Amino acid sequence: MTTLENPAPVVKPKLKKKRRAPARKPAVAKPPVKADDYPGMTITDCAKACGAEGCVLGTSYCAHPRKGGLHGVHLGNPKLVENLQKARKHLAFTDATKRFS
Repeated sequence: MTTLENPAPVVKPKLKKKRRAPARKPAVAKPPVKADDYPGMTITDCAKACGAEGCVLGTSYCAHPRKGGLHGVHLGNPKLVENLQKARKHLAFTDATKRFS
C-alpha cells in the first residue's frame, strides 16, 4: 500500500489583465439634406440640371433613384453612391413635405 505524504502543489494560471478598448470618437452629425440640393427633382421628375448630356448625380445616364438608380459598374464609386444617397434623402424629404403640409 502506498500513500502520498507530500502531494505536489497545484499551480494556478495567472489571469491576464483585460485591456480596455480605446475610446471611440464621437459621431459627427451630418447636416440634413437641403431642399435645394437637387432643385426640381421629384419622385417622378428629374432635376432641372439633368439633360441629354448627363445626370446631376454625376453619370452620363439617368441615375434618378426612383427610375433605375446607378448601374452596377458605378456602385463601386463612393462619390456617385453618396450622391445617390443624398438624392434618396432629398426625395424622402420632399415626399414627406407634400404629404404632411
